[in-house]
Amino acid sequence: MATATRLRDALIGDGYCHIRGVAPPTLIRQIREFADDAADRLSEEQKQRTPFQGSMISIYDHEELLPILVLPPALEALRAMGFAAPKLSSGFIISKPPEHQPPLFWHQDGILWDDPTSYTDQPVQVFLMYYLVDTSRQNGCLRVIPGSHRHRHRHRLHELPPAHGEEMKQVGEAHPALQPDDDEVDVPVQAGDLVIGDARLLHSAHPNRSTQRRTVITLWFVPQFDELPEHLQAFYGKDADGEPRGRPPGWSDAGWAALRQVLAHYDGPLTRPEEIRTPDARLR
Repeated sequence: MATATRLRDALIGDGYCHIRGVAPPTLIRQIREFADDAADRLSEEQKQRTPFQGSMISIYDHEELLPILVLPPALEALRAMGFAAPKLSSGFIISKPPEHQPPLFWHQDGILWDDPTSYTDQPVQVFLMYYLVDTSRQNGCLRVIPGSHRHRHRHRLHELPPAHGEEMKQVGEAHPALQPDDDEVDVPVQAGDLVIGDARLLHSAHPNRSTQRRTVITLWFVPQFDELPEHLQAFYGKDADGEPRGRPPGWSDAGWAALRQVLAHYDGPLTRPEEIRTPDARLR
């Protein structure tokens, strides 16, 4: 395994790092079987709602995902990189069906671009991606624009419509958001590897042209939750309805006890700030 210093330098400098063999094969098989079944059970309307991403299923809907949400080697890797108390805010099963599925549009997931913390080199929110199958260009591996998360590195792709908005849902395959970029770097992985990335990093994924479903568990962590200003704790520690994150419906006592140890939670007086998904002129 790469040293913690090298991993942190890659995350800060390039916007992402790749750690091999974090999740054991038995866990990956278990999660893959469950996640693929959950994606297959979605209605046709649900499957068509996000054609570029693939199936989007909240991690909080399924306690069966708990082992990968609190996976000790991943949390230990974050702590070794200097993030002493990482906290989970959200996550999804993102599953692309086989054969001729479109690419994921280029986007970044920064959501508080009016806040000064979005214009520093330190990550406020990171994604942890566990692909459940080996990935390549053929089946839709991740691709990124290294360095595009940093405030000195404005990129032409920053001019695209905001991620996950209505405009982006309607684009055709000829749209610039779905095209290759000269600066892109592929990030192929083996099942069980972990990719950690800054939320502000411009990223996409190749189309799935294989005969196999390609599924990734994407988790959103706040690496230094306890050190954030209170208004940011309110943002990441409350849900979209402005309620403190708490026990998901249907979870067992044991499952909730394990989840709450890593869950971002804020029950203070501040309201959740408004999402701002477009960087301003401070991104030079």
